[in-house]
Amino acid sequence: MKYVIHEEELEWGLHTALEGAEMTTFFTKKDQGAQATIGMVKIPKGKELDWHDHGESDDILHILQGKAKMEMDGIGDFDMKKGSHVLVPAHVRHRIHEVSEDLTLYHIKAPATI
Repeated sequence: MKYVIHEEELEWGLHTALEGAEMTTFFTKKDQGAQATIGMVKIPKGKELDWHDHGESDDILHILQGKAKMEMDGIGDFDMKKGSHVLVPAHVRHRIHEVSEDLTLYHIKAPATI
């Protein structure tokens, strides 16, 4: 069971919902007993992540690099850029679009989804 993971140890794989994007999950309920699922996502310039929600989990995002827009039901459209923090409440549909620079984001889903 790993409690410390260094950047060079991250195992990236294909994103489950977006062709051409990558994702990694490094802390989970299943593997560490974590109360949140924590990972990162890379979305290339020009790609879009379609409307979705995360059920019972809040999705907390920190943008590490890149630029894009996010649209959330009931909130509208807004910019995401390096240093932005976003809270997507449970059951709120959202999408990422207009990715104008390769986007890398760190995310926390709580309670844990896996």
